[in-house]
Amino acid sequence: MKNRILFIIALIWFCTRLYGQNLTHMDQVFSRSLDTVTGCFVLYDLEEDYYYFYNRERADTRFPPMSTFKIVNSLIALETGVLENTESVIEWDSNKVPCDTSWNFYPAIEWCHDHTLTSAFRYSVVWFFQEVARRIGHDQMESYLQNINYGNNDIQAGIDNFWFWKLKISATEQVEFLKRFYLEDLDFDPEYIDMVKDIMLQDEAGDYTLYGKTGGGRIGENKFIGWYVGFVETSDNVFIFSMNIDAKDFITARDLREKITREILKAAKAI
Repeated sequence: MKNRILFIIALIWFCTRLYGQNLTHMDQVFSRSLDTVTGCFVLYDLEEDYYYFYNRERADTRFPPMSTFKIVNSLIALETGVLENTESVIEWDSNKVPCDTSWNFYPAIEWCHDHTLTSAFRYSVVWFFQEVARRIGHDQMESYLQNINYGNNDIQAGIDNFWFWKLKISATEQVEFLKRFYLEDLDFDPEYIDMVKDIMLQDEAGDYTLYGKTGGGRIGENKFIGWYVGFVETSDNVFIFSMNIDAKDFITARDLREKITREILKAAKAI
């Protein structure tokens, strides 16, 4: 019994030395923003098999994935042959999808022309991925989502908009999906997984490479969600992350989701 107690004390001491200072810093990053937003953060250290949670209750709460679903949509499109590769083009039909005057903010200002999968992913082009989903079709989409167990798997709101409304996933579940995705522990061709990883590339520095996808949209009256999910490769480790925040408008959510994420990843010494 004594040895067991000493082991537990040693384990607590080790974890505190390893993570304590950084986790306190991560909490402070969010605390500084709580006058503007509420949110959560999940960080998984692959080497240590360790999870950090900020606001665990919210991290386990499901929300529409918004444009973070483009990771899955891209993967299914490649696997089913709807798109041949990341340079496959879908032409913009201005009659079917008129260039809305309200698309005067980033990244919507980039939507009104033809796109490849790579450029559509980079600029989060809604009409492109709606067309991709229509080409995949209800039955195939539903089958693949059930296979990977993506949140509540609910696509009943319509094949080209379910990820904005009925489909819901938690930040914790996003990390679990991304862990399987990164480790290629999914029933998809590894070649297509690598293609999607390539289009997720966002930042490449000397000592880390950041891959991710943002998402955002209205979830209530004067209430917008902002997502940022992805992973960071360093020379000796991988950190998988997922966060979401609530804000009063899209622009606030858009700007703070990445700012907060980068500050936390720096605190965790991931970037």
